Amino acid sequence: MRPPEVEVVFTQASTLRSATHFYDYKTEVVGDTPYFYWRLDETTGTAITDSSGGTSRPGSLLAQTYAMNQTGALTSESPNRAIGFTVASVTTNSSYAGLGTFSVEAWVKTTSTSGGRILGFGNGNGQSPSPAVDRQLYLAPNGKAYFGIGSAKTTVASNSTINNGQWHHVVGTYTSGSGGMKLYVDGALQGSTSATPQNFTGWWRAGAERLTGWPGNPTDDYFEGTLDELAVYSDVLTPTEISSHYGNAANN
Repeated sequence: MRPPEVEVVFTQASTLRSATHFYDYKTEVVGDTPYFYWRLDETTGTAITDSSGGTSRPGSLLAQTYAMNQTGALTSESPNRAIGFTVASVTTNSSYAGLGTFSVEAWVKTTSTSGGRILGFGNGNGQSPSPAVDRQLYLAPNGKAYFGIGSAKTTVASNSTINNGQWHHVVGTYTSGSGGMKLYVDGALQGSTSATPQNFTGWWRAGAERLTGWPGNPTDDYFEGTLDELAVYSDVLTPTEISSHYGNAANN
């Protein structure tokens, strides 16, 4: 006697990886339409590519001491490269009007106790100090990340330090109105306040700036540490988008 037939139900297997995020980090960032996006994957030369896919806003590396081809923040991507900064900066090749609504984003790895500019806007070109400084992320000597805006030097600081030699995701967002200035670290909101950015034409620069008078004033004009995946947006990244960027990299 034949055994009773057993119905077998087949389900379609997903070919996507089981992590929450199904796109690589670059695809996700480009999908959020960055104003510019410096991956810092370069291994030679001084030209820094804009990978935004839109209007190209490349930069140039000006440096005395630096190290290309460092291990970056995105552990499973290939190539996964970053640039180590000691006495170095990357500056846009052209000047631009200051953005009224914006987000600034960076991956940061450092053990610095002197602090320094991570990424921001100013009216000094090359390695010249900027008389006007704005729209910036920076590290204080106490190891906390700061987001700073305006001639009033309004800031929001991180709740904990980020100079522990591990990669951290730091994002500042701004739009006008009450509480429109926000700082996020590793996907979590650190605080918010209101601010007014300055209106001037200038250059975006990473790794260097003179920040005299800013809260948590760095004692060094140069950031010492490794930077990766720098991006500026002409809109406000939402909490969901920021969390997704951080989670995507963490799950890579």
